[in-house]
Amino acid sequence: MYKIKDIYYILKEVFGPNISIEILDINDRDIVKHVIGDDIYLTIKNEQNLSVEQMGQILNEHINLPNLINQLSPITPEDILTSAFSCPCNTLIAAEGTFSFLRMLKFRYKDIEYVIVIISPMMNHEASRRLFKSFWSSVHSYLNDNNVSIIKEYLNYKVPSELRLSFSTFYDLLLKISVQKIENKNIQSGILLVNDYLEYKAKSDSNLFYDLVGELSLREIERIKQPYLEITDGKECFLVVDNSLQIKGIFFPDKQPLGLDFFNNNGKELTPSIVAKIEGIDTIRVASTNKTIYEIKNGMVRLRDYSIMKMTFTKILDLLSIANYQIELLNNIIEISFIHKGTIIVLGSRIDRMKYSKGIDGHISIIYHRNGENIYRNKLLSQLSRTDGAILVDESLNIYCYGAILKNDLSSNEPININGGSRSYTAKMFSNANPDHLIIKISEDGPIAFYYQGRLEIEV
Repeated sequence: MYKIKDIYYILKEVFGPNISIEILDINDRDIVKHVIGDDIYLTIKNEQNLSVEQMGQILNEHINLPNLINQLSPITPEDILTSAFSCPCNTLIAAEGTFSFLRMLKFRYKDIEYVIVIISPMMNHEASRRLFKSFWSSVHSYLNDNNVSIIKEYLNYKVPSELRLSFSTFYDLLLKISVQKIENKNIQSGILLVNDYLEYKAKSDSNLFYDLVGELSLREIERIKQPYLEITDGKECFLVVDNSLQIKGIFFPDKQPLGLDFFNNNGKELTPSIVAKIEGIDTIRVASTNKTIYEIKNGMVRLRDYSIMKMTFTKILDLLSIANYQIELLNNIIEISFIHKGTIIVLGSRIDRMKYSKGIDGHISIIYHRNGENIYRNKLLSQLSRTDGAILVDESLNIYCYGAILKNDLSSNEPININGGSRSYTAKMFSNANPDHLIIKISEDGPIAFYYQGRLEIEV
């Protein structure tokens, strides 16, 4: 059963918060069993008389489409399963009688038939369906072979085609390098994987490269730790290896490559390559085609596209008249998500003290003025997020309380469907009561959710 649960979590990780999934055991078609997931089937089964508006509210929690109500028709449990019972295994199908972006996939594992129910706007696009089917071939192999890495197979589709043959080995080597030490210190390094060194150098500025003589492989970790990995810091310079993983040179970029920071407005676009930044065992960040394709944080792989989050975040901050330091603040929020200590941040005009209890009142600005220069103090929010309770930040980016317990109107009769636990419920309810604030919920396991005007705007 653990493999079935693995599939759920990996699908959520790979395809992001805009996908909702439930896995059902349909071995006995008269008694369909919920295994794990977002209770899509279970909710509909238990509440068959839901109105279109009620159904919209349930599903809108997952997919957040503004015109969802207009796209819904009544859905019954039979609608969801009719196609699944008759379709061949490992075939992605549209559910009969449902709105367009509900899909199902039936598969067999250890002589039991399962169905994955998927709700996602991405399934409306043929390219996305092809990607899902390609990904599913890796999942299918995983169900039959313990040695298959679903994540690694999926990432093959995210890197330039000419680098795919080297990617799997490169992925493994980055993990091995990250646990090495030089003079009892964690390695801080950067590596650039290119198809052909001379060709890559010719397309770039050759003056930025220090050619190395001799045959040395990235696989020879003990031999290359000093002086190669020791001097390449993943910011000012990178070790360059070709498709055979032979070390060819050192690259001194004039600007840091795009993708290694969450959002870098002054980055440099690189021709097709894979660029990696290693910060010991804490973080490995790998970018390709100028955007991060995956991160490994303390051994946990994350495959998250923050670009949509950036669009949503800056749009809401503009509405709140917070024009400065938007990207710095968002980078800060993402960094907090790596701490694995859940918190809520309330951003906007100062909240009346009657709306929260406890908490440590005070005043400190996230922006520090020194010698005529404004400095964003990245560690303030990070440190205050380490205790339980919410952090309250006004529109001038002044922190005026931390560790606060947000109060909600328990007399409200408005039905709210929340799958994320008490912190999600608190954030949603507080957003309902304070629609002119952005409520940012950071979960202990990393996902970030934005609530605004009572709605879940996005979760990544």
